[in-house]
Amino acid sequence: RIRLPRKERRYRVVPCKPVAEIQLNKVFKMLERCALGHTKALGQHRWIIDYRGRRFYLPTGQHSRRRSGRGEVERRFVKALCRRFDIFDCALEVLPQLRQ
Repeated sequence: RIRLPRKERRYRVVPCKPVAEIQLNKVFKMLERCALGHTKALGQHRWIIDYRGRRFYLPTGQHSRRRSGRGEVERRFVKALCRRFDIFDCALEVLPQLRQ
């Protein structure tokens, strides 16, 4: 084992896990099936989704063309959305990548 000098140890970069992303189109299709009666509106930097008196702010996604739905959102945001609206079991059937 090589011991680095103190100065170099302080700034060593720790590799992180790759982030899983889900397309917004797939998220919206999941909402149509699992959250009947939801409403969505496009805000300045996020989608505002209301369902049964609860609200969730979903990021618009990187490189999305605003309303196109082609952007991708991190899996953790979609999981939080499903938990907040209590539709996680139904969402797992539509989006199996939430299982991980």
